[in-house]
Amino acid sequence: MIHDLFKIPIWVKDLKHDNYEIASYCLEYSKNHPSANRSNINGYQSPDLKDEHEKLNPLFNDILTNATEFARSLECSESLDFTNIWFNINSYKDFHRPHTHPQSVLSGVYYIEATHETGNIEFYPPGYELKHENWNKNFVKNTNKYTAHSFKIESVTGRLYIFPSWLLHSVEPNPLYKQRIALSFNLI
Repeated sequence: MIHDLFKIPIWVKDLKHDNYEIASYCLEYSKNHPSANRSNINGYQSPDLKDEHEKLNPLFNDILTNATEFARSLECSESLDFTNIWFNINSYKDFHRPHTHPQSVLSGVYYIEATHETGNIEFYPPGYELKHENWNKNFVKNTNKYTAHSFKIESVTGRLYIFPSWLLHSVEPNPLYKQRIALSFNLI
């Protein structure tokens, strides 16, 4: 008999916002502010956003409401606040290398403009490096939820994902000449 010992939760929610207006705001903002260049390879990554972004505040509030509900369902503290918020604009071949979000408890992404065709988010299990090395094609016959080295989740306009900040993740290269715009955040 198999017993599942550890489970990794990811909150998924489709939100209703004017993504066209939000995308326009982000594109205009990117023209006047240099890229922060944290985990992105090429593309644009905004500096941390503050409360002066009136067009984004309803989205910020919706994210915080969902994060609180997620924390409550995990039986964790519901007293959450943003440590930082930024957006990413990725065009052809732009991507985000594997990374975590230290000094926060929950992190997430909201897709302002995206499809599964513009590159998906990919999550890796704890111990990924060792699992990848040892549980290779010589041992694993069929990939399943126990043997997978990673899981990809679709990028969809209007979709919110919230996950533990310690969970290693990356974003696939965008294979199209169409932008992928996403808002990312950390909570503590």
